[in-house]
Amino acid sequence: MLGISALKQTRVFQEFYEDGQRDGLEQGRQEGLEAGRQQESLALVQCQLRRRLGDLPEVWRVRLATLGLSPLEELAEALLDFQSLVDLQDWWQLWQEQQGQVLAALVEHLGQPLDSWDPPLLTQVQRLGRQQLTTLQDDLPGLSSLEDLAAWCEQAKQRP
Repeated sequence: MLGISALKQTRVFQEFYEDGQRDGLEQGRQEGLEAGRQQESLALVQCQLRRRLGDLPEVWRVRLATLGLSPLEELAEALLDFQSLVDLQDWWQLWQEQQGQVLAALVEHLGQPLDSWDPPLLTQVQRLGRQQLTTLQDDLPGLSSLEDLAAWCEQAKQRP
C-alpha cells in the first residue's frame, strides 16, 4: 500500500492535481470577471440615475447594490424612460413581484421550502433579472430538484 507522500509522487495524482488547479483558477477567474462586470454596471446605473433623477436617497443606493448583473443591465435600459423616482420605485416593485411569484412557483413545484435551499442558490435566483425570471418560469416543468435549479442558474450565467 502506498503512503501519502508516495501517492503524491504518482503521475495519476499529479495529473489530477494539475487539472484541479486549472479548474479552480478558471472558476476563480470567471467569478472575478462577473463580480467586476456587476460592479461596473452598478456604478454606471448609479451615475445614469443621478443624472436622470438627481441624488438618490441612501435607501436606493443600498437596494441597487443588492442587484445582480442581469437586473442591473435591464435597469440601465429601463431608466432611459424614467421621469422621476416613482418610475424607479415602479420598476423595483415589478421586479420584486415577479421574483416573489417565481420563488413561490419553485417552492410549490420542487416541494422544497426556501429555508431548505442552499443559501448561494437562493442568492443566485434572487439576483436574476426579469427576463431570466420569465425564462425560469417557462422552464419550470423541466426542473425536478434543487440540483436541476442550480444547473439552470449556472447555464443562465452563460447566456447573453
